[in-house]
Amino acid sequence: MLLFPGFCVLVGIALADLPRRLRDKQILAGASICALLFLIGPSVVFDMAYTRAMQHKDARQLVRRDLQKFIGGAPATIGVSRFAHYFYTAMPAAKPLSSENVTVQLQDPWQDADFFLVGFLSQIDSAEMNETIKDVETRGKFKYNKSYYVPVKILGYEFSLVRFPPDMTYPFPTILLFRARTAI
Repeated sequence: MLLFPGFCVLVGIALADLPRRLRDKQILAGASICALLFLIGPSVVFDMAYTRAMQHKDARQLVRRDLQKFIGGAPATIGVSRFAHYFYTAMPAAKPLSSENVTVQLQDPWQDADFFLVGFLSQIDSAEMNETIKDVETRGKFKYNKSYYVPVKILGYEFSLVRFPPDMTYPFPTILLFRARTAI
């Protein structure tokens, strides 16, 4: 970080006489601009899509809204899986709902609750989602209800962030919502 401003100054000095050199070489100038756009363009398009996706409602907000609808004024227990990064994903969705009527607790899938949340730091592929759903449902307490995530779309195409590092995907968690088989 400290070297970046100095690097920018050196690049500016190196490129200061570039317009003078390229004045008579218009084909080279056009080719250089096209090459630069070819290299920078995909990054700019991805950044725009990423920024647009971050402006949508967060998956945690969507889960919280749906839980509020499901619970209404009834007493309920929301279980949050103690595994799969609950602290950054599912717990921020459920904890604000804590009240006299609503209990939020860390738990395992085989314990009783009205709802059960499993959170992942990023988008997950369908195989991992199906495996998690199967694992939770085979415990006998919960039935899969819905998955929540915010897609990053580039020109209408949904871009998968499954293989991206966590520092780029933390704004886009996947949260799975399960309801008790004897739901409220």
